[in-house]
Amino acid sequence: MLMVNGGESSCNGRWGKTVCCVSMPREYPKEGLKVKVRWNATDTLEEHWFEKEVLVDPYPAGGGSVYVHFLPEQQVKVIVSNLYPENPDYPGPHLLGEEK
Repeated sequence: MLMVNGGESSCNGRWGKTVCCVSMPREYPKEGLKVKVRWNATDTLEEHWFEKEVLVDPYPAGGGSVYVHFLPEQQVKVIVSNLYPENPDYPGPHLLGEEK
């Protein structure tokens, strides 16, 4: 399960899922923008919950789709973009743990 500022989704697997619904301002605020991300992970024996306040990367006016990337060591990156992660110009990670 994944929650971003209250928007909730079930998401499993390495290719991700869609979360509905997360709203972001059309223009990135000058003072920055933080969201609360809460997710769970299950190992072979038990479920673990994590929660982190994450600074959203700056994005162009008009916004786009919200992408949440889970990186090693419970690091989280939130990207707002009109490009899909498969696009070479996408501003976020392209492969697991790869930063642009």
